[in-house]
Amino acid sequence: MKCSACGAEIDNQAVVCPYCGSEQMENARQEHTREVNALKAETEKVRRSIRSHDVSKVNQKITKIFALLVVGILLLLGISALTGIVKNKIKLVSQDKALLKLEEYYQAADYEKLTEYYESLDDVYGGRFEKYRRVYDIQKRVSWTSQNLEGDYWQHVQEGGIDFSVWCIDDLIGILVDVKDYEREEFPCGEGEAMRFYREWALEVLENRLLFTQDEIRQMTEIYEAREDYDAEVFAPYSELITERLLAE
Repeated sequence: MKCSACGAEIDNQAVVCPYCGSEQMENARQEHTREVNALKAETEKVRRSIRSHDVSKVNQKITKIFALLVVGILLLLGISALTGIVKNKIKLVSQDKALLKLEEYYQAADYEKLTEYYESLDDVYGGRFEKYRRVYDIQKRVSWTSQNLEGDYWQHVQEGGIDFSVWCIDDLIGILVDVKDYEREEFPCGEGEAMRFYREWALEVLENRLLFTQDEIRQMTEIYEAREDYDAEVFAPYSELITERLLAE
């Protein structure tokens, strides 16, 4: 089942969400019902075991005890529910502050800062953070690829072998495919500006740095989308191709 407050997947019998601390009222009511039924059963057991006492007085005492127990349970449930509401409110306020900061970085197109800040947050679950999670996922690949393409490309190839360029190609094509998928959804989280930037960046690297043609980029995109296993070695022939071209320059 999903938490009624934060939407996280939780155990079907959970009374309190382990992620946000919100009480699941339906489960709480069921738990309360079970406790009340257990008390009724125990009361009936006591009533049957007492034969030598005044049944009327015993019943009165039992009724009072039962009433006190019910009141106590209700009070505990009320306190628990109130605590859950307070915790949830604190969580939402904290999330609102984080979202404002993330959006500030997004509007400034400072995706590196956005990624650093996103990594520092503890609670980034749920649809409210989906826009920034998408930016974060792609920016991590952009940063890795940029770092590995800096400086002497041939030195990187010599140090990392063909695997180096294969993984670079895999990340670059992966960025194009992810952006294409989000665009097909019409950028539902409002991430369009960042995704268009990443697409242009990936194309610029593929065409101008690695010397791929548009047809070759299209072919690699189709290969990426069709493969069943995550195997970057499918791009080995293209890695060899760019090595030959760059050597020929």
